[in-house]
Amino acid sequence: MMKTYLLSIFLLLTYCSTILSGQDVSSDSASVSANGSAYPEKMKSRQTWERILSFPGNLFYFPIEMVFKGVERTTEYLDESKLVYKIFDKLTTDDGLRGVRPYYSSRAGGGIKLFQKNLLNENSKLTLTLAAGLRERRRYELRLKRVQFPGQNILSDYKIRYQFLSDESFYGIGKESQRSGRSNYAHEQIVITSSFEKHLNRIWSVNALIGFEENEIQRGRDIEYPSTTDLYADEKLSGLSTKNRMGKVQFTFEADARNHRGQPTAGYRLFFGSALYQQVDDKAFGFWKFSADFSKFVHLFYNRTIVLRVAGEVTEPFRTREIPFYHLAELGSRETIRGFRRGRFRDEDMILGSLEYRYPVWFHTDIALFVDAGHVTEDIFREITPRDVQVGYGIGIRLLGGEDIITKFEISNSREQLRVYFELNPDL
Repeated sequence: MMKTYLLSIFLLLTYCSTILSGQDVSSDSASVSANGSAYPEKMKSRQTWERILSFPGNLFYFPIEMVFKGVERTTEYLDESKLVYKIFDKLTTDDGLRGVRPYYSSRAGGGIKLFQKNLLNENSKLTLTLAAGLRERRRYELRLKRVQFPGQNILSDYKIRYQFLSDESFYGIGKESQRSGRSNYAHEQIVITSSFEKHLNRIWSVNALIGFEENEIQRGRDIEYPSTTDLYADEKLSGLSTKNRMGKVQFTFEADARNHRGQPTAGYRLFFGSALYQQVDDKAFGFWKFSADFSKFVHLFYNRTIVLRVAGEVTEPFRTREIPFYHLAELGSRETIRGFRRGRFRDEDMILGSLEYRYPVWFHTDIALFVDAGHVTEDIFREITPRDVQVGYGIGIRLLGGEDIITKFEISNSREQLRVYFELNPDL
């Protein structure tokens, strides 16, 4: 009797284990080949209890997986269909010298860029940008690049730009500025510049720039936040309600040893220069800036690249004169710390570091993982504290055409918010 009971339990356990492992005892004969040898059974990748335990993790990862899948499918479709290049081909003349491109910047809005190549000499380029956005934002720019003087190894660049930035953010000055103190202002600006560049050798070049700008601060157009002009008086915030005209003289040195402009995988780029600003219709404003920016590109394998960047800026007023608040060093833009609003931190000096890992996913398309960190202070040489360093991190995707970036899309997070950046033909 005892033997019969134990045998029944053994058979029951055997049957249950067979069911749980995905094998049916009634199908044993199906797993035998014609010559009588048994085929090896394919085991499940995960057992039932493993699926139950992994369900919360799968649920959490599902939105992230869908985003990556969506980006992958979209990029794959654009690459295989050549849709972007077909559109650009339709918007370009047969000789490729004239054309029109769509344009978008989160700061200025959307519009078009018209270009004419080889206007005065080979490689010269004339571009006209017309853009408009929400709350009356607009930008109009005419630029003539890479004009070469006959018989001279000097390239010149001329630019005229009008822009109305209707809802620029202001949180205060200094590292202690609070997110709750956000206000907004409208910045109307006219900029005229002429620059002259001479290549000293294959890598090094020197650039001299002469410019003029007119600035006027107006009431902010974003009614969700108070206007900066209502919260501050001109004597408390320099340059707030004074329309001023300023002259600018700038000298820069640049070394460009990248192996490719659009998708560099090796080399470096170094920039440093000094600029003097002087008000021409009064003596209230006058200051100088020194800035430096160094990027190193380290090739790993299969075009995987590490990009290391260190940058800094020092702003110093002339004796008895002031710095307009919109010319202070700032952190919180796509060019500095991604993940904060533009102008989130302002002060006289700034230091910045960035680490980026880029890897190609398709032809002319790459994805980047990045982390940015920076700090603003009144004196960069005396007041750098690690606890005040601001950090942002995220992921981005770039679509390149030749040596220019066609589209850039980035998602970045910081301790304050998640931000999305999108640009279309920014470097054309």
